[in-house]
Amino acid sequence: MAYLCQETAKADVRLRRLEAEGVRLSRRVGNVRLFSFNERQATVRHLQRLLEAELELLAEVIQERFFRQRQRPRRSDKPLLSHA
Repeated sequence: MAYLCQETAKADVRLRRLEAEGVRLSRRVGNVRLFSFNERQATVRHLQRLLEAELELLAEVIQERFFRQRQRPRRSDKPLLSHA
């Protein structure tokens, strides 16, 4: 468990650096923080292609573990968030 917390903290530091450099944007919607890439940044397209290539190289077991789809349907009256 300590290993997971340590790795999460490292990832958070890297994500904060990306935000400080203007590569990543964030905004709060209610009590949720939404993140997106800053499309105005020149290197974002290259970074996205690199991340997509790395994702394809991951073993299928790892992809299923960390990038799985929702198992339960959304509540019918819950509003959808727009990613503008």
